[in-house]
Amino acid sequence: MKQPTNTPQRDSAQVRSIWRGKLHELCRRRYGNHRLPNDASGRAMLTALLCFGLSAEAAMEDAPWLETAELEMMQRTATSRRRSPSKQNITALFASHRRAAFSVLTEDRSASSR
Repeated sequence: MKQPTNTPQRDSAQVRSIWRGKLHELCRRRYGNHRLPNDASGRAMLTALLCFGLSAEAAMEDAPWLETAELEMMQRTATSRRRSPSKQNITALFASHRRAAFSVLTEDRSASSR
């Protein structure tokens, strides 16, 4: 019986696809759909999705407010983080996402208390 031959590139692509799917599910749960908000948390999530191989077309669909120049900048950032997937880069990416999400939560609470 022939064993499947998985190359490291194929394994890596499969892992990126799985994580991209998990992030999309998180977006649907957090925002109610696949559209990302035009704020810091939306940009952090988009950067994370781009790190896991989201295409430019899909990025423009997920974030219709996104300008082409900003998308290119985010793609460069994601590519540099993907090339060196160190613990420091991953930690920095998720720390920026947590800070953005926290700022949105505190803004919502201060607006509702008025």
